[in-house]
Amino acid sequence: VGYNNTRRFHLRRPPDLLRIAGPVRAVLDAWANAQVEGNVTAAMVGIREMPKPATVLSLDLGGTLGPFFFTLAFNLLFPTIVVSLVYEKEMRLRVMMEMMGLGRVAYWVINYVFWFLVYFIFCVVFLAAAYI
Repeated sequence: VGYNNTRRFHLRRPPDLLRIAGPVRAVLDAWANAQVEGNVTAAMVGIREMPKPATVLSLDLGGTLGPFFFTLAFNLLFPTIVVSLVYEKEMRLRVMMEMMGLGRVAYWVINYVFWFLVYFIFCVVFLAAAYI
């Protein structure tokens, strides 16, 4: 059994959770004595005090969810690349470029370099925003 110890609340971290099995047993004994006439002791089976320091609750959402959103952000350009390739296939742009004299190797090198530069600029902007 734990409770929120707000007396020692610091702005930098969440409050401590302290174990209070003894006071809970005293309250339970008092309630049992008020309900039943006589001296009744309530046995709290399975709940025993162990010497341990207070547990500090730490919720770090940035550290937990950050890698997921970081990976998701770097994959945002993939659908754009696929859409552009499908558009070129639909409009037969590559066939027209080949008829005008552009070779296949030159086409794919230009395509690769263009999307690499777009992705590189995206990464630089994203990482610069992360360090601000």
